[in-house]
Amino acid sequence: MQRILQLFSRALRLSLVVGLLCCTAATARAQGGGEPINLNATLTVTLTERPATAVLDEITRKTGIKFAYDPEDIRRLPAVSGEFKKVTVHELLDKCIAGSTFKYAIENNVVLVYDSTVKMRKFTVSGTVRDAGKTVLPGASVILKGGSGQGVSTDEKGQFTFSFSTKTSPAVLEVGFLGMETQQVIITGSAKGLNVTLKEGGTRIDDVVVNGMFTRNKSTYTGSVTSIKGEDLVAISNTNLMSALSAVTPGMVVVQNNALGSNPNAIPEILIRGSNSIATSAEEKAYNNPLIILDGAEISMEELYDLDMYEIERIDVLKDAQASIVYGDRAANGVIVIERQQVTDSKPRLSYNFVPELSIPDLSSMNLCNAAQKLELERLAGLYESDNGAMDKAYAYKLQNVRRGVNTDWIRAPLRVPFSHTHSLSLSGRAQKIDYRASLRFSDKYGVMKGDNRRNYTLNFSIGYHMRDKLTLRYTANYTLTDATDSPYGKFSAYTKLNPYESPYDEYGELVKAFYFDPEDTSTTSEGYQANPLYNATLSSFSTSRNQTLRNTVDAKWYVTKDFYVSGQFNIDVKSSQSDKYVSPDDAQFLGENDPAKRGLYGLGTGKAFNYDGKIVLNYGRNIGQEGSGFVINAGSDIQHTNATTSYITAMGFLKDNLSDIKYALGYDSSNLPSGTETLLAKVGFFASGNIYFRNRYFADVSYRTSGSSAYGKENRFAPMWSFGLGWNLHKEKFLENVEWIDVIASNGRGDTTARPPAAPIRPSRPTSTATATSTTPAWEPCRSAWATPS
Repeated sequence: MQRILQLFSRALRLSLVVGLLCCTAATARAQGGGEPINLNATLTVTLTERPATAVLDEITRKTGIKFAYDPEDIRRLPAVSGEFKKVTVHELLDKCIAGSTFKYAIENNVVLVYDSTVKMRKFTVSGTVRDAGKTVLPGASVILKGGSGQGVSTDEKGQFTFSFSTKTSPAVLEVGFLGMETQQVIITGSAKGLNVTLKEGGTRIDDVVVNGMFTRNKSTYTGSVTSIKGEDLVAISNTNLMSALSAVTPGMVVVQNNALGSNPNAIPEILIRGSNSIATSAEEKAYNNPLIILDGAEISMEELYDLDMYEIERIDVLKDAQASIVYGDRAANGVIVIERQQVTDSKPRLSYNFVPELSIPDLSSMNLCNAAQKLELERLAGLYESDNGAMDKAYAYKLQNVRRGVNTDWIRAPLRVPFSHTHSLSLSGRAQKIDYRASLRFSDKYGVMKGDNRRNYTLNFSIGYHMRDKLTLRYTANYTLTDATDSPYGKFSAYTKLNPYESPYDEYGELVKAFYFDPEDTSTTSEGYQANPLYNATLSSFSTSRNQTLRNTVDAKWYVTKDFYVSGQFNIDVKSSQSDKYVSPDDAQFLGENDPAKRGLYGLGTGKAFNYDGKIVLNYGRNIGQEGSGFVINAGSDIQHTNATTSYITAMGFLKDNLSDIKYALGYDSSNLPSGTETLLAKVGFFASGNIYFRNRYFADVSYRTSGSSAYGKENRFAPMWSFGLGWNLHKEKFLENVEWIDVIASNGRGDTTARPPAAPIRPSRPTSTATATSTTPAWEPCRSAWATPS
C-alpha cells in the first residue's frame, strides 16, 4: 500500500509539472478512437531539392501519418535536401519549417501544417449533414474551431452554408448533433457539396457515471456504482423493473412481502446498503428505501414501480459515500439515478409497445389434508373427547358431511388466472433547434386474488431548445394517475385455515356467513369461530385508493466555454391522494353486534402535497496533454421544500349493505377520532467535488458537502460531511495489460464530521388528533388481499 501511495504522489507531481509547462505532446489519439499519431516514429529518406509537399507525401507513404495544409501557403516553404537516417517525424518536420513562420499541430488524427502569420482569409463552405442511415439532420451545429463562436445550424433539409474568416489555414470545422459523436472536418479552402456523416453514441453508457448532479469518467471514478442500459433491463424482464434491476446490481435486494403475494398494489422494499431499521409497517419500510432520481427529480417508490421500462436510457445505482456527498442525508440508503431516452431522430418517430402478462397461481407446494384426513387428525388429537359427550354432535355432523362428499378446496376458491397488459405510445422528433417527445402509457394489472386491480395512466411531454452548442433549455411535464382496488375476498391466509369438511353453502344454496367448530356454540367470540370470506366477498364492501401527481421540470445547460458549463434544474410537484375503505354492516365480523350504530365502517383518508426543489451546478474539466491526464471540478447548491397534509376519519353505523357512502353513517367511531398531520420541511445544501487523474492510471476523488435542514436543531442547522478516494487502474500498466481478470484496484475512505440519520420532517399534530401519521400519505393503510406461494 505504501508503494502505491508513493507512485500516486509522484504521478500527481508529474501531472502538475506537465500542466504548468504546457509541453507539446508527441503522441495524440484521434477523437472517437483510432491508432495514435506517433511523431516519434523513425524513417530513413534521401532528399534532393524536394518541395515541402513532396516531403510530407513521403512521410505519409512510410508512416501512414496524414497531413493537411493550404496548397498556396505551403509553396513558400524552401526545398529540402539531405540524407536523413533513422530520424523522427518530429525532426523531419522541424527541418521542413526551419527558418519560417510555419507551425504544425495534431487535429482529428491529422497533422495540420499552417502559417502562423497568415493574414485573415475568408472561406465559404456548404454541404449536408446526415446520420449513419443517410437521414438528414436538421439543427446540427457547424462551428469553426477556435473561431470565437462562429458557426451555423443546418436547415430542415440538413444543409448549411457557412462563411467565415480565419488566420488558420487549413481551418477546422466541428460538426455536432445531440446524441452523436462530434466530427471534425478540415477545410483548406472554399468548398461546396460537403457530405458529413455523424455516428450515433457520443459517450457510451459504460464510459461515464451519472449521479443526477453531474457526470464523471467511470475509469477514474473511485465510488461504488453499477450502470445498466435500459435495453438490458427489458431483455431481463419487461414486466418488472425492480426485479430486472436487482438481477444485475450486486448487493441490491428487492424484499417482497410474502403476506401480500401477487397483489399488484403491493410495492416491494428495495435495499442497497442494508436495513437501517427493523420495518414492521409500510411507514417504517420507507426509511430503508433508497433515494430515486428520475431525470434529476426525486420520485417515490410507487412512481418507480409504475415507470415505463421502454423509456429508460440508463440507470446508475450509487452505493457508497459519494452518493451522500451529492444528496446529503437523503442518500443514506443509496441512490438510484434514472435517465430517460433523448430525442436523436430528426424525422418524427412513432413508437408503440404492448406487453402482455399472464399470471398462474402455483399451489404445488401446499400439500393439505382432504376432508376425511383433517377430521381424523382432529379426532386423534382428542378435540372431540369430553366427559359428558358434548362434542359428539359436532363430530357426527362433520362426519356426515365427509360421507356425503363434502371436500371443499378452499385455497383455490379465491384464485384466478389473470391477464394483465401494458400499452405505451410515444411520438418524438426534431425540427432544427427544437426537439419534442410526448408519451402516453396505460397499465392494467391484476393479481391472482379475484377482484384486485391496479390501473396506471401516465402522460409525459417534453420540449427542448438548443442554441448551437452553447445553450440547452428543456421543459418537461408529467402527469400520473393510479387507481388501486383491493380484493374483496380478503386475505389468502384465511382460506388456508378453513376446514375442507365445511361447505361454503347451506342446504338452501345460500352462502354461509360463518363456521363454528362446535355447531352448538355460535358465539363470535368462541375459539372455533371462522368467518366465511366467500360470503363477505358478495357484499358491497370495498377498499380503493387514488393517487395523482403532476410534476413540472425546467432544465438548463449553458456551455460558457469548451471546458466550463453551468447546469440547473427546478421542479414543482403537486400531489393528491385519497383512500376509501367500506365494511358492510352485513359483514361476518358484525354477527355478534346488535346495535345498528356499531355495524358497518367507513374509513376515509386524504392527502395533499406541494413540493419544489432546485439545483445549480458549476462544472469545469480540462485535459492536460494527450496521454489521459486532467482534472474535473464540480460545485453547486440545491434546495428542497415540502408542504404536505393528511387527514383520516372513521365513520360507523350503516343500516343497509348497499348504503355504502360515508354520508349514510350514523356517527363516528368514538375510539378513533378524526386525525391528521402536517409536514413542513425545508433543506439547503452546498457541495464541491474534484477528480484528478494521470494517464488514466492513477486518480483521486475529494468531495465535501454541508447540508442544512429545518428538522435539525436551531443551534446546529448544518451537518458537514466529506469523502475521498484513491484509485489505480492496474489493467493499464504494461506488466498487466495481458492479464484479463484484473480490472481496477481502488482504495476508498470516507469520514463524517457530523453523522446524522435522514432528517425527519416537522409534523405538528392537530388538536383533534388522537394519532399522528409519520408519512405524507394518508395515515390509514388499506387492508390488502394476500396470496403467496409458501417457501
